[in-house]
Amino acid sequence: MGCDIHCFVEVRDRNKKWKKVTGFTNDYYNSSDPYRSSEEYKDSDNILMERNYWEFAVLAGVRNHDGIEPISDPKGVPDNVSDEIRQEIDDWGDDGHSHSYLTAEEISKYNINTPMIHSGYISCKQYEEFLNGKLPTLWSDGIGGCNVIEASNDECLKAQQDHPELYIYTKIEWSEPTIEVAAFLFGSCLKQLMNRSKNGSGNDVRIVFWFDS
Repeated sequence: MGCDIHCFVEVRDRNKKWKKVTGFTNDYYNSSDPYRSSEEYKDSDNILMERNYWEFAVLAGVRNHDGIEPISDPKGVPDNVSDEIRQEIDDWGDDGHSHSYLTAEEISKYNINTPMIHSGYISCKQYEEFLNGKLPTLWSDGIGGCNVIEASNDECLKAQQDHPELYIYTKIEWSEPTIEVAAFLFGSCLKQLMNRSKNGSGNDVRIVFWFDS
């Protein structure tokens, strides 16, 4: 079953009360995609909508299959959350989980060069591309089926050449900096949050979020 995020933004006013704010371009928006170019994604309550498990792992360790160090484990719902977001949380009830919140300052202090380690099975064609410097964009945690064979890194290319009728896969491990797989979170998202900060530090702007799966 898939996992989705619900992520709202609050700012702290001069009376130190947190209030929900809207009007964000979220990560689902894509001006060149007719299905994702709707204005609702450019003027959104949810600043994060995309099902990006790497970002989920960075935010709260959710769906953390690559052992990435999160900014924080889930903190729960803040006691002083705004009434509007409290209602959203209540509406989701037990279907919501891993509730948490992070200030823009906390997000900005994360080391975006933290290596994220991946491992998985790729085809021999992909492995040849990998040897030439191209990182995989698709891989599998396991393989199986008719004419599907696993081979070692050293043997897979020759095995595929000798047996073109087979689907030969090999398992590899590689790493890339977190910024590469969580680009929106540390790019446009963080910039939009910091733009709402009155004191410039980002400690007066926060995201309040949870997941459903």
